[in-house]
Amino acid sequence: MALLDTGAGKSCIDLTIARLFKLSESGKPQPVSGATSNGMFPQFAIDARIPLLDTPIPPRVLGLPLLRNNFAFPFIIGRDILCLYRMTVNGRTGLIQFVWA
Repeated sequence: MALLDTGAGKSCIDLTIARLFKLSESGKPQPVSGATSNGMFPQFAIDARIPLLDTPIPPRVLGLPLLRNNFAFPFIIGRDILCLYRMTVNGRTGLIQFVWA
């Protein structure tokens, strides 16, 4: 389960989950100021895909204390992925369609 967040510039993973899966920290910590967290947070190297879209996740994602802060999702899909697609949302049916841009 992940949240599609058009306001998030980068995709993020919960810190606890990143450490549980022993993801390696990669690159310099990044500043974050937003609804989920504020401060400097590590980046983690990741090699994964979004199955329904057959899209690779960027090689680095931010680690944020999402679940500790009572956020409902352990992963945020941000604009670094969403901008690869044209996304159409049907408000009446709730159907979201992604087309490679």
